[in-house]
Amino acid sequence: MQLIIGIYENGLAGCVDGVSIFIAIIIIVMVTAGNDYVKEKQFQELQRKQDEATCIVIRNGHQITIDIE
Repeated sequence: MQLIIGIYENGLAGCVDGVSIFIAIIIIVMVTAGNDYVKEKQFQELQRKQDEATCIVIRNGHQITIDIE
């Protein structure tokens, strides 16, 4: 919208504000998407580690380590 208003009021020189806003929005979207991707990968790694958990139990008088599943 700012791009259209700038061009209407000041010709092509007026589009600087609109283009600047557009570029800022693109940068914000790309950074946010990158952060979300990294967080999702970290979450998946934590889930994988949680699935690999073990515990120590005593069975028939012997201490053994078993998978929590």
